[in-house]
Amino acid sequence: MKMKTIITAIALPMLYVAITGYGNAGSSTEEVFVHMEETFTPCEQEGIAATAEVSGEQVNPGENNVVVEAAVSEASAPAAAPETTPVPAPAPENIAWASIGHEDIMLYPANEDANNVNARVACGYINGYIVKPGETFSYANTVGRGTPPERGYVIAHVVGGYDYGGGVCKISSALYHAAMNAGCRIVERHNHSKPVDYYAQGDDAAIAFRSRKDFRFRNEFAYDVMIQASYDETGYHLDILAPQANIPVPQPEVLAPQPEVPAPQPEAPIAQTEAPVPQPENPTPQV
Repeated sequence: MKMKTIITAIALPMLYVAITGYGNAGSSTEEVFVHMEETFTPCEQEGIAATAEVSGEQVNPGENNVVVEAAVSEASAPAAAPETTPVPAPAPENIAWASIGHEDIMLYPANEDANNVNARVACGYINGYIVKPGETFSYANTVGRGTPPERGYVIAHVVGGYDYGGGVCKISSALYHAAMNAGCRIVERHNHSKPVDYYAQGDDAAIAFRSRKDFRFRNEFAYDVMIQASYDETGYHLDILAPQANIPVPQPEVLAPQPEVPAPQPEAPIAQTEAPVPQPENPTPQV
């Protein structure tokens, strides 16, 4: 009886720890990501405002909400495993690159400088990224889904409050315009749940972790394109670059030869005929 009591006294605490998870070292990390997801909860009801692709066909999500959910495969299902951030391929050497799509956007104001920190971090992740022919570039995967602090992001203003990574949407929105100007195929783009001050609604590109909102474009050219993201005191500068040899050089317009029109000849002056001076008649001699 005494032995049974001792075994029960040892087993009960162990069973309690196993059930409650007390002392789990990974619980704090899980709580951080739950908090990050909560921030983007209002965005879950947004529709894709531009285009989405389902089996290669473009659809208008505003007509059918079911199609929207099918288009964004990750919208409702949690990720099975943490995603690895793709490493951009190094730019080929000895290639002259030229911009085929450009967009500038202003800095955040001084009172939102934490957003500038995150925007600069995002620029660092996408700058120099080579998108191969036929490849689809994912902004969220490249900058880091959830913009966690271990990737350099800080707490900043987001739609509905403050959280890690506030500010990365300004760069995704500018990149959307650069990709559009370059003629790339836009695969996925979303509105923000509330209007932002740097683009009109419909011209922005929101990134949200929980609702799996991403900005993606495809390189449908026969050659590589490279993303260039830079910043200075005037703002952020986004470009889609292409090898200069693949950019058509505009040729000067050749005009058809025009028939020569003979120059008008000056008119010959009219000759003036002098009238004969009348001769006096022979006067009668005077005596």
